[in-house]
Amino acid sequence: MFRHSPKDAWLGAAALLLGGLLGVWMLLAGRLGLWPSVLASLVFACCVRWGANTISHNHIHAPLFRSPLLSRLFSLYLTLLLGVPQQLWRSRHLWHHAGERKEVRKLPLGPLGVLEILLLGGFWVTLTVLMPRFFWLQYLPGYLLGMLLCQLQGIAEHDGRPVFAMLGVSHYGALHNWLWCNDGYHIEHHLHPGEHWSRLPLHRKESPPSSRVSQWPPLLRFLPEDGVRAWYGRSVAKLLDRLEGWALAPGPIQRLMLRTHARAMATLLPKLPQHGDSVRRVAIVGGGLFPRSLLILARLLPHARFVLIDQSARHLAVAERYLRKSAPDLLPRVELRESLYEPSQELSCDLLVIPLAYLGDRQALYQRPKAAQAVLVHDWLWRRGGDTGCAVSVLLLKRLNLRLPDERGRQGMLFNQKVA
Repeated sequence: MFRHSPKDAWLGAAALLLGGLLGVWMLLAGRLGLWPSVLASLVFACCVRWGANTISHNHIHAPLFRSPLLSRLFSLYLTLLLGVPQQLWRSRHLWHHAGERKEVRKLPLGPLGVLEILLLGGFWVTLTVLMPRFFWLQYLPGYLLGMLLCQLQGIAEHDGRPVFAMLGVSHYGALHNWLWCNDGYHIEHHLHPGEHWSRLPLHRKESPPSSRVSQWPPLLRFLPEDGVRAWYGRSVAKLLDRLEGWALAPGPIQRLMLRTHARAMATLLPKLPQHGDSVRRVAIVGGGLFPRSLLILARLLPHARFVLIDQSARHLAVAERYLRKSAPDLLPRVELRESLYEPSQELSCDLLVIPLAYLGDRQALYQRPKAAQAVLVHDWLWRRGGDTGCAVSVLLLKRLNLRLPDERGRQGMLFNQKVA
């Protein structure tokens, strides 16, 4: 029955299921309230998008059935189901594969294409006459949204460029390709447009070196390629920078931040070897803007020197102005360093302080082999790590985690104490 693979039975069954859902929707349309009607329209839009880009797309390139008659009847059925004349879309889609060049002649519709247009037009006219509210307020909005989603998917699959300029963008996520019948193998599909969808992964190694692969499915490619976690981290860092800026002005926010952090640091520093007396050099990552950790540790560690590491020269300038105005006696003990901190770099310090706005792999700070220095990590209240820790403030949703140095670090700290 199936021309290329028994796996196409799933596409045929899915088409019948979508037709059944459309029929049930039409029967219940008059009984649905506002929000159920809106939800049904959204579901219909998603069905149109999925059916057009999966069932119909595969039927265009590799007709499902051995029988030409069954294939024509299935095209007529898809025309009514998806609201897209299949021969019209076939002509447009083959022109797309030909490079979308103006000099390439588009294929004619043929008698079947004309029949599909007349059949679909008759179906829509019947709906407007017999079910006008359903057609105008539910069916048509869902259909137009489905067409918009199809258009956006086509744009994303070629990065907004014509196919002769961009062969395609592939996505190899297992879930997407299972749901969309390997539609993510888009470069491979353009290299082998007649290949059955089940065999597209076999051509993955044939993609040109310049091919682009995205970690996101088409409609999610507005997200950054380095992942949602990285995007979330950058967004949180910007928000925390804004809060740090508010803390520069004397007031309740500044007092809250200084009081809560001072209490937490005073709790954790005695857990260091020799009760923290041997801490002579402290590196504070992200120490620009409001230098909260510097102000507190300078009081708790009166003999220590500090280096503020921040990749923003503007933040360091703000911190320097604040210190000149509020704590000028502290400036000789402070070095301002414009730099991006990398966990792999070796810092000559006894205590390393990591901010909540740190954009690197925070978990790696807890899991990597212990270094010579102690590490004090600002983290969210629900994230415990290191050797010990304590809450900073429930209101700020913050805690401090302390990772103690290894034996080499303890010996170094003792050595510093003796030299001093």
